[in-house]
Amino acid sequence: MKKTKTETNEERTAIEILLAEDSPEAVILMKVLMRQSRFPIHWNVARDGAEALAMLRDPRNFSDKRIPDLILLDLGMPKMNGCEVLEEIKKDGNLKNIPVLIMTNSTDDRDISSAYEHNANFYMVKPQDIEHSTEMVKYLEDFWLQNIR
Repeated sequence: MKKTKTETNEERTAIEILLAEDSPEAVILMKVLMRQSRFPIHWNVARDGAEALAMLRDPRNFSDKRIPDLILLDLGMPKMNGCEVLEEIKKDGNLKNIPVLIMTNSTDDRDISSAYEHNANFYMVKPQDIEHSTEMVKYLEDFWLQNIR
């Protein structure tokens, strides 16, 4: 976790998130949605599956030279798809305990089953409107980010 200063000069520890997403628009949207989070976040972005694994295997990519607190992983990425990345993460003794949340456009039951078979911690379909986007942010904060603290 990276240290950040709040408006009251209180030092808070930022939550390290690896966002593995090939769509620049989706990356921007996620950062904008989470900007109002009550938790400080330090974003690390991988544009494809191979880059995500390379980043994870070299902790110098993250603040304080360690692994991220949470991984948000898209399924449909180039070079290695999300399930291939997830499988590698969960086989690695240094990475397997990082919560991995699948965030994808796919509602296909086979994709959902495959993600859970590869030990995803959660599967969610990317929100298509502002109401569902707000619900997603609330869920991420109330369950995942709150429990990282």
